[in-house]
Amino acid sequence: MKWTRIIIITSNEHTADHISRILTEKTGIKAEVFSSPAALPSDFASGELLFIGHEIFSSLSPEVFRSAFFSRAPSKIYIIPENLINELSTRFHLAAPEIIPQNCTAHELSMAMAFLDILCPGTPAGDYFYSLVNQLPDVVYTINSAGNFTFISDKIKEYGYEPADLIGRHYSILIHPEDIPAVSRDMVLPKLRGRVTGDHNAPKLFDERRACPRSTSNMELRLVPAKEKEKQIYHSNVLVNASGVYNQNDRSKFLGTVGVISEIKKKSGDGLRKDTVKIPEIIFRTDDDGNFTYLSREVRNLGFAPEDFIGRHYSELFAQIGEPPPPAHDPDFTDFSAEQAKNAKPSDTPALHEWSEVNARGMYVETADRSRKFVGTIGVIRNISTRKRDEEIHQRIPSALEGQLKNFESSIHKAQELQKKLNTMLLPGISDLNIHALLMPSETLSGDFFDIRMIDNVLFIILADCTGHGIEAAMDATLLKAISDRHLWLLHKLKAPEIFLEHMNLDLIKYKEDDKFPAMSACVIDLASKELFFSTAGAEIPLLINSGKVTRLSIRKGMVLGYKKDLAFIKHRYELKPGDILLLYSDALPEIQLNAHQLVEIEGVEKLAGKLGRGLNADSESLLREISSLHKGIMPLMDDLTMVMVQYLEPVARNFSINTEDKISLLQERLKNDCSYFSYNTNDIMQINIALGEMIINAVQHGNAGLPDKHVDVSWEISCQTAVIKITDEGTGFNLQSVPDPRDIARLKKLIDENNVKEYSSGRGIWLAKSYMDSVTYNEKGNQVIMTKKRSPLTPGFLFSYHEILKNEGNDTPITDWNEEINIGNLLKSADEKIVIIFKKNYFIKSHDIVKIIELVNSLRTSNISAEFYIENMSVKSLLSDMDIKSIANIRIH
Repeated sequence: MKWTRIIIITSNEHTADHISRILTEKTGIKAEVFSSPAALPSDFASGELLFIGHEIFSSLSPEVFRSAFFSRAPSKIYIIPENLINELSTRFHLAAPEIIPQNCTAHELSMAMAFLDILCPGTPAGDYFYSLVNQLPDVVYTINSAGNFTFISDKIKEYGYEPADLIGRHYSILIHPEDIPAVSRDMVLPKLRGRVTGDHNAPKLFDERRACPRSTSNMELRLVPAKEKEKQIYHSNVLVNASGVYNQNDRSKFLGTVGVISEIKKKSGDGLRKDTVKIPEIIFRTDDDGNFTYLSREVRNLGFAPEDFIGRHYSELFAQIGEPPPPAHDPDFTDFSAEQAKNAKPSDTPALHEWSEVNARGMYVETADRSRKFVGTIGVIRNISTRKRDEEIHQRIPSALEGQLKNFESSIHKAQELQKKLNTMLLPGISDLNIHALLMPSETLSGDFFDIRMIDNVLFIILADCTGHGIEAAMDATLLKAISDRHLWLLHKLKAPEIFLEHMNLDLIKYKEDDKFPAMSACVIDLASKELFFSTAGAEIPLLINSGKVTRLSIRKGMVLGYKKDLAFIKHRYELKPGDILLLYSDALPEIQLNAHQLVEIEGVEKLAGKLGRGLNADSESLLREISSLHKGIMPLMDDLTMVMVQYLEPVARNFSINTEDKISLLQERLKNDCSYFSYNTNDIMQINIALGEMIINAVQHGNAGLPDKHVDVSWEISCQTAVIKITDEGTGFNLQSVPDPRDIARLKKLIDENNVKEYSSGRGIWLAKSYMDSVTYNEKGNQVIMTKKRSPLTPGFLFSYHEILKNEGNDTPITDWNEEINIGNLLKSADEKIVIIFKKNYFIKSHDIVKIIELVNSLRTSNISAEFYIENMSVKSLLSDMDIKSIANIRIH
């Protein structure tokens, strides 16, 4: 466009002279300067260029602005500050009218852009201005006279809406239903009809039609996010500023409403904060060389004046504030959003951005040949220091919490180990009494404990249940245990559980500082007479089970400990009979929840107890599994669970006679069942069975010389304490001293050199039996052997709520589990340089295993392959260590 006239309105003479000189050089037209709009000539018309100083623009009301300028329809209006001169010539090719508030806040820019959209409908204001509006932190909107959106900026996306979906729809779709009556013109104004409100009390409306000074300012309301976000955010509190816009030629013609929505509240705990600080953004523009043509006044917050950088390259500003520059300007640079590094500005700089975020977009114009020409960049610098500090804190919180959690777990683990020691760790071994105990906290620690001891043929059992559960209850249990230790002599010497509880009550009152009252049971069993004495202080009554019949040993629980000083307790006496099972338990057992509406209850406990000894092993773990099976393993404990069982079992004696080795497996199965009945563990049973098998083989093959008409007599007696096995053959016997020691390393090397594996294996059966049994003795003739094995001490079940997770370390070498079917040849073929063999905890080596081990040792001796044995079973480890195989071949035993 060929400009015919240039008019400048400013009160600053220096600005007027500077602009006039530049425009004269660029256009050849001398600018006319006026100090106010009132001084404008009446012949001001289209095709002319108008510059308005910012100080003039700021002082004008919209009505004056419209009448003074838009009624005369100039082709271009610039609202410029004193410091923005150098860019004027680069804007002359833009044909559309524009309002450019060069030195204004983000809010002022938003309002100005919306004014332009209404005042010049159908005329694009420039893509780069809309881009800038969409980068602002506020929602900018315009609505028509019907209240339907005609424009809304991209910021609305943060509330779950797409701008395109809102265009043409009524504004009420955004507003909380409860707020609409207070902000809607149609609903507010009828209530005020006939009343004079004045400027100060004028109603605030979302669809405002008034202009300053009565336009809506800082109206608070709630926005409702889109449906897909309703579950996450119910509403957001915002401030709305809105103003009406009218036709510049006909002031009675309403065009619509322009408004800005700013979020001002953030959730803090259960309420809303109104003290959110609004951090100003820095708006900038550069030319196609990257030099600033505009910097908003917010740059002063970084300690700089806008005019300091106009005409200078953007990198100089970023270097000053310690930020890396945004991408270099080029035709491919259309959008940019980046979080900048920490600034290096001195700490005394006011309102320094510790962290900044830059959002920018390239600006283009269409040239005469319809191609796009890059003319510069427009963007916003935001202060995100608060957000970044919050993010840094949030990043530190998980690691700090993780460290605290690890320390807490370590402390809890130590506390659990100590609590185990508070209870009996090894249950007494008594020949005709089988004892089991279980402690299962409902939390990490328990307020229960049990104490089971045997002194001078007297067994006494204490079961205590402190109020509550967890750490506090565990501390109470520790105190109660310390008190009970003082008075155990009353159970041992006097067999008086009622006196024991009376002393417990008196001592507890001395220490107790709260209203918590523990329950306790005390039992004494005379092991010679099998007399049972017991008393209870608020604890569950013990049950006695025999052949499916369940008897409650009392009808009164007694008063809890610590309730008052002068408590007396009742002593009950019963005589145990073979097969009797005594069950003591805490109140958590009947309180186990089977489903949402049903507990186990006392009747349920008695029903389940009736199965003990009749298809259900008489141990607490079996009873617990039976309860768990009723509701598919889901068993939420309401309280700490403690159980103690005592079963009166008479020893079992059996006799057999065999003449071949075929019967060995049958005998081993029968022996296994008998040992299981008396609670021998798996390791005990396997060792006993291996020794049984080896000695029967010796008796059949060597003692009876394999003759079918000769028999081997086998007998055993199993009790809760010892297994005794006697094996007698019909042979002439042998001299035990003449049997070679299979651990003789010199002999082993000689036999390996001679490849005489069979001879080496001589004596291995006796050696294995001696290794696995506690004693192996022969009669003088040598045709009878008696082996004994003490049952390993039983340990209580401690089922704490934590679990140790064992992680397998990575290992490229193939790992082989040793078993009866292992093939040494195939094992060596698959090996490269090393083989790794694991002997599982429940595997015990037999005679043929020794033969295979010797075969492996001999092969390894003549090869470059090494072997590592990882032995979980301590008995097997002891055997292989005694053989000293690592001195023959490259073998390491772990």
